[in-house]
Amino acid sequence: MTTEAIPSIDDLQTWVGREETQGDLASLGRMQQMAATFGWSQESLKIGAPLPPLAHLFFCNELTAAPELGHDGHAKRGPFMPPVALPRRMWAGSDIHFNAPILIGDQVERRSTIKSVTQKTGRSGTLIFVILERAFSSSSGGSLVETRTVVYRESPTAMAPETLGRPAEPFSEQIKRDYLPDEIMLFRFSALTWNGHRIHYDRSFCQDHEFYPDVVVHGPLMGFLAAQAAAELSPDPMTRFEFRSQQPCFVNRPIQALASERQDATAQVQVRNFAGEVALVGSAAW
Repeated sequence: MTTEAIPSIDDLQTWVGREETQGDLASLGRMQQMAATFGWSQESLKIGAPLPPLAHLFFCNELTAAPELGHDGHAKRGPFMPPVALPRRMWAGSDIHFNAPILIGDQVERRSTIKSVTQKTGRSGTLIFVILERAFSSSSGGSLVETRTVVYRESPTAMAPETLGRPAEPFSEQIKRDYLPDEIMLFRFSALTWNGHRIHYDRSFCQDHEFYPDVVVHGPLMGFLAAQAAAELSPDPMTRFEFRSQQPCFVNRPIQALASERQDATAQVQVRNFAGEVALVGSAAW
């Protein structure tokens, strides 16, 4: 009987430069489904209108066939993402540069490239960081580039707390929006982003395998809500938006998306959990 060797960091770094492409239609119907997910008006959603900031998340996602999925609901590692042996995968954050607006009704193509694979040691043990560049272009000349950070971690040895117990620093918000991410919202967001990761719908998987106390709210869902809060500050098209996760939020606990006053064409954003602690931070620029 043989056992597969665990890939070293040198092995994993041979994945740098790998590319993947996917096309899609930035359809009006999917944008209407997005608005319905959050209970928003659909009046401004028309063919030819620009996508809201971060709405690219709903298009050009990997169409992984069922036999190619891993136990956690993600695509098996190896064909594109490096075969990291660490079991837990998390979306740590994204930095998006908007070059020209992608319009509803456009044909869109995404080209993803693995830019780096690095290993670090943190409080929870070994961490592997994979940096992806996801470049989008559309038939009307729209384009954006998202730099996404994915982190792989060791299995925990104890159940994670519902909060980290870190009181938030004072934050002077101009926009504050309240949400209750329930099971239906998470289900619909997973469908919109074609995301099969079981931590977003399978409570027993969360508790028994990932040691989360409950179903986990998507990091990009919180980033998307923060971007919409920032978009309320100005009618000008956003040129950049970046966000970083600070701690997970869980289903059926209220969250708030906050945006500060716009100053020098920039604004700060946060998402806070039910305890008023910071779960996500970021910034917007115009």
